[in-house]
Amino acid sequence: MDILKRLGALPESERVTFATNYREQVLRALGIAQSYDGSEGKYRELTTTLISLETWINNTLKITPEKTAFHLNDHKLNSDILDGKHRMALDLISLLAKFQQRLCELVFIDKAQLGIGSREQKKPTPEVTNEELKTAILEQVPTAEEWAGMTAKDKSGFKVAGMGLVAIASRFGVEGSPVGNRKFHLELGYKIYGRCEILEAKETFLNGLKAEVIKKIPTAEEWAGMKHREKGKFKIEKMGLGTIATKFGIGGDPIRNHKFHLELGQKIYGECEELFYEEKPELIGEQLKAAILAQIPTAKEWAGMGVKEKDVFEVAGLSPYRIATKFGVDGDPRKNRKYHLELGRKIYGECEELEYEEKPEITDEQLKVAVLEQVPTAEEWAGMGDKEKRALKVAGMGLRAITTRFGVEGEPFKHSVYLELGRKIYGEGPAFEK
Repeated sequence: MDILKRLGALPESERVTFATNYREQVLRALGIAQSYDGSEGKYRELTTTLISLETWINNTLKITPEKTAFHLNDHKLNSDILDGKHRMALDLISLLAKFQQRLCELVFIDKAQLGIGSREQKKPTPEVTNEELKTAILEQVPTAEEWAGMTAKDKSGFKVAGMGLVAIASRFGVEGSPVGNRKFHLELGYKIYGRCEILEAKETFLNGLKAEVIKKIPTAEEWAGMKHREKGKFKIEKMGLGTIATKFGIGGDPIRNHKFHLELGQKIYGECEELFYEEKPELIGEQLKAAILAQIPTAKEWAGMGVKEKDVFEVAGLSPYRIATKFGVDGDPRKNRKYHLELGRKIYGECEELEYEEKPEITDEQLKVAVLEQVPTAEEWAGMGDKEKRALKVAGMGLRAITTRFGVEGEPFKHSVYLELGRKIYGEGPAFEK
């Protein structure tokens, strides 16, 4: 082997240094491999470590290889490919560790100098059997119900006998990551708790829920393109997106955070290009202003935005409220025109279209007069239909605001509350008798 020949030509002190450094790097790679959680990030960390090890060996021994053993792919990798590559990496690291022993013998290095086989070194803990491993898992997670309810955070932090869930799955013959994939997590659950009603019900429920979501949103592309308002209104059997995310073990809000929305999409549609989340630097200041102007070029268009337009408006994943906070506006521009125009001035500058005229608040007596101008008699008030009530606007106030101003508690569209409000305005009379 070229490495051993070149090592043999080195002075003894350099051979000892090489072997010591080699051991440290192999142990580091092994530690990363054992903490692998099924994610692409961890796989890339492991591959980068092995590339560093290979580069260090070649540079130290002045070897020019025909091709490198390791390289990083630029494209995304799905969970099956990641799991396969992880198993290959573990096999490789095992060979590297064995080669270390052979290396010491062939270059005449005393193992004690490297801490290998010395009396002071602790004996390795004997490997637990699958039955012992199962018992240890049951001590931490006693019931199948608790297992089925584990969140993504629970799974990634789970450790038994020094092993994470991926390593445990491999021991029980489950070929996939139970951290990143619910299917493999339930499959591992069957190996530990047996085929039981709770796990089967969970699997059936999740499959049914997934099918219902796909009925409403057939493709991953449509899912990835959902606007904030669509996410907020999305429901399956009275469950909103937040509840659905919890059912699939997602530990974040898919309505407010696009990362968790895409993560939930991967649980439903599988891993695909449309659902990969790329961390982008958040737009601020002039960059954010430029992105808004690209969508709404003029102050006049901004001032003319309706309620529905504001609700669906989004720039770089930011809702109008979050944009407002970036520009120091202390209010929600979707709900209050004053804040919408204030935000507009931050973006377009001071101009006539964005001026806000603060109207002086009228007194209760003036409000009563204004109501009587629109609805002159108690009989007309008592006879108003639901549609008329909802359309009523007096001094910029709807029925709920008028109810609050006159100190009436309750929902004004409820008939008894509406009649009580009428008595505050018109006084007692036969029109308000129940």
